[in-house]
Amino acid sequence: MKSYALPEAEIMIDQIMRYLNAESSRKFGVRTKRSRDLVEILYLLGYNNEHIKRVIDLKVRQWGRDEKRKKNLRPQTLFGTAHFREYLFEATQSLNH
Repeated sequence: MKSYALPEAEIMIDQIMRYLNAESSRKFGVRTKRSRDLVEILYLLGYNNEHIKRVIDLKVRQWGRDEKRKKNLRPQTLFGTAHFREYLFEATQSLNH
Protein backbone atom coordinates (compact mmCIF):
# COMPACT_ATOMS: atom_id res chain seq x y z
CA MET A 1 0.00 0.00 0.00
CA LYS A 2 1.33 3.41 -0.91
CA SER A 3 1.41 5.59 2.18
CA TYR A 4 -0.63 8.77 2.03
CA ALA A 5 0.06 9.66 5.64
CA LEU A 6 0.66 13.28 6.51
CA PRO A 7 3.62 14.08 8.76
CA GLU A 8 1.22 14.27 11.74
CA ALA A 9 -0.06 10.77 10.94
CA GLU A 10 3.51 9.47 10.77
CA ILE A 11 4.11 10.78 14.29
CA MET A 12 0.85 9.20 15.49
CA ILE A 13 1.80 5.85 13.93
CA ASP A 14 5.19 6.02 15.67
CA GLN A 15 3.40 6.68 18.96
CA ILE A 16 1.12 3.68 18.47
CA MET A 17 3.96 1.31 17.62
CA ARG A 18 5.99 2.50 20.61
CA TYR A 19 2.93 2.14 22.83
CA LEU A 20 2.33 -1.41 21.60
CA ASN A 21 5.95 -2.32 22.31
CA ALA A 22 5.87 -0.78 25.79
CA GLU A 23 2.56 -2.32 26.82
CA SER A 24 3.18 -5.78 25.35
CA SER A 25 6.88 -5.98 26.26
CA ARG A 26 7.60 -6.78 22.62
CA LYS A 27 10.00 -5.23 20.14
CA PHE A 28 8.15 -4.70 16.89
CA GLY A 29 9.91 -2.50 14.37
CA VAL A 30 8.46 0.98 14.62
CA ARG A 31 9.15 1.57 10.94
CA THR A 32 7.90 -1.78 9.60
CA LYS A 33 5.85 -1.03 6.48
CA ARG A 34 3.21 -3.72 7.06
CA SER A 35 2.50 -2.56 10.60
CA ARG A 36 2.39 1.08 9.58
CA ASP A 37 0.02 0.28 6.71
CA LEU A 38 -2.36 -1.48 9.10
CA VAL A 39 -2.48 1.53 11.42
CA GLU A 40 -2.87 3.90 8.49
CA ILE A 41 -5.87 1.93 7.25
CA LEU A 42 -7.47 2.28 10.67
CA TYR A 43 -6.99 6.07 10.46
CA LEU A 44 -8.56 6.11 7.00
CA LEU A 45 -11.54 4.23 8.45
CA GLY A 46 -11.99 6.95 11.07
CA TYR A 47 -10.27 5.41 14.10
CA ASN A 48 -7.76 7.39 16.15
CA ASN A 49 -4.93 6.71 18.60
CA GLU A 50 -7.31 6.57 21.57
CA HIS A 51 -9.30 3.79 19.89
CA ILE A 52 -6.14 1.87 19.04
CA LYS A 53 -4.71 2.25 22.55
CA ARG A 54 -7.96 0.93 24.04
CA VAL A 55 -7.64 -2.21 21.95
CA ILE A 56 -3.98 -2.64 22.89
CA ASP A 57 -4.78 -2.20 26.59
CA LEU A 58 -7.65 -4.69 26.47
CA LYS A 59 -5.76 -7.39 24.64
CA VAL A 60 -2.63 -6.98 26.79
CA ARG A 61 -4.87 -7.51 29.85
CA GLN A 62 -6.55 -10.54 28.29
CA TRP A 63 -3.62 -12.19 26.54
CA GLY A 64 -0.46 -10.81 28.13
CA ARG A 65 0.03 -13.52 30.75
CA ASP A 66 -1.05 -16.47 28.63
CA GLU A 67 1.98 -17.79 26.74
CA LYS A 68 -0.14 -19.26 23.92
CA ARG A 69 -2.27 -16.16 23.42
CA LYS A 70 0.55 -13.67 24.02
CA LYS A 71 1.84 -14.34 20.51
CA ASN A 72 -1.32 -12.63 19.21
CA LEU A 73 -0.17 -9.30 20.67
CA ARG A 74 1.13 -8.21 17.29
CA PRO A 75 0.09 -5.59 14.76
CA GLN A 76 -1.39 -8.07 12.26
CA THR A 77 -3.78 -9.43 14.88
CA LEU A 78 -4.61 -6.25 16.77
CA PHE A 79 -4.84 -3.78 13.89
CA GLY A 80 -6.28 -5.97 11.14
CA THR A 81 -9.67 -4.75 9.98
CA ALA A 82 -11.17 -8.23 10.32
CA HIS A 83 -11.32 -7.98 14.13
CA PHE A 84 -10.41 -4.42 15.13
CA ARG A 85 -14.01 -3.19 15.32
CA GLU A 86 -14.97 -6.17 17.48
CA TYR A 87 -11.97 -5.59 19.78
CA LEU A 88 -12.83 -1.90 20.12
CA PHE A 89 -16.45 -2.71 20.96
CA GLU A 90 -15.23 -5.17 23.60
CA ALA A 91 -12.82 -2.57 25.02
CA THR A 92 -15.55 0.06 25.16
CA GLN A 93 -17.90 -2.35 26.91
CA SER A 94 -15.25 -3.21 29.50
CA LEU A 95 -14.85 0.51 30.29
CA ASN A 96 -18.58 0.79 30.95
CA HIS A 97 -18.64 -2.06 33.46
